[in-house]
Amino acid sequence: MGPYPLCCSDISLIVSFKTRFYQVHMEILFQSVGPGVHCYSPFLKSSARHASINLEELCKNTILKCITLRRLATGVIKLPLPKRLLRYITELTTADFEQIECAPFCDVFSVNFFHRALTYRVTCLHDKQEYIITYGYSPVEEEKFKAGHEEWVKVQHKNVMCICATVRDPSTDNIFYVYDQPYASLEQLWSVFCEKNHTVPEVFFARLTVDLCEALKHILLNGLDYVHFGLDNVFIAHDRLVLENGLMRKSTKFVSDRSKRDCTKEESMLRDIVSILKCLLKDYDAKFSHAKTIETLISETEKQSSFDGVLQTLSSSMDVLNEFSFVKLIHSLRT
Repeated sequence: MGPYPLCCSDISLIVSFKTRFYQVHMEILFQSVGPGVHCYSPFLKSSARHASINLEELCKNTILKCITLRRLATGVIKLPLPKRLLRYITELTTADFEQIECAPFCDVFSVNFFHRALTYRVTCLHDKQEYIITYGYSPVEEEKFKAGHEEWVKVQHKNVMCICATVRDPSTDNIFYVYDQPYASLEQLWSVFCEKNHTVPEVFFARLTVDLCEALKHILLNGLDYVHFGLDNVFIAHDRLVLENGLMRKSTKFVSDRSKRDCTKEESMLRDIVSILKCLLKDYDAKFSHAKTIETLISETEKQSSFDGVLQTLSSSMDVLNEFSFVKLIHSLRT
């Protein structure tokens, strides 16, 4: 008697099992912490490639070299290019990057950060700039899950770690996201402040509050939620504070109704900002010269129920806030 023939239901069960197994496997990898926990590395370890004389490839290299991936999402779309060329430029694969290292990475203070699996520091072979790339989702994910991702991909704001480009791994069809590389986390920056007992500029706290309010306001207005966050979710990049993109976090909730602005969520986000300010004040030296200033800022922020209310209270000092430089501050801490 021959082997038992497979019926349609058996095949469906096998396919379903394989799909679920792959999905769980990728999720376990993503939730892992630290280097060496997986061997999945879809990026080139060497820049050795066959020279291409394809006209489209030459155009792609030239355009991306001039614009860079940092402005890909907003810059290239506005160019008067043929649709085919536009699609070719914006569709990137893992072969367009060279891997430098896996997370965790070293920040400007030589301290490890970004303790996430499936996160890589890479060089784009087109513009020769360094970026961070994180795992997005696998091809077996549900459409609802992918749709939630698309909303975060569209987020473009100076105080949010925006996605520069979407990258596909041809061997698995896994999707990755490209981000700008931050200098350090707010948590580490403050740790250095405390260790060196460095004088903190008074404007630092107001600028921090404004940047976080602007970021969260933009996120909320785009119909997205941002669950509880702290110092380790805020980074310094390109002379400004940026809030970690929701897709970089290990768990992100999505708001389905974009027409509603939930005041409760806004107030909850404001409480997180207040918690950060209180945490900074608590960790610093008791003789902190600007203690009264930050206490007043905390008090005024606690009275507000909206981001606009907080921004209004700080509007008179906006010119001074905009002149403040995080890069100069970091430089002073490193010398």
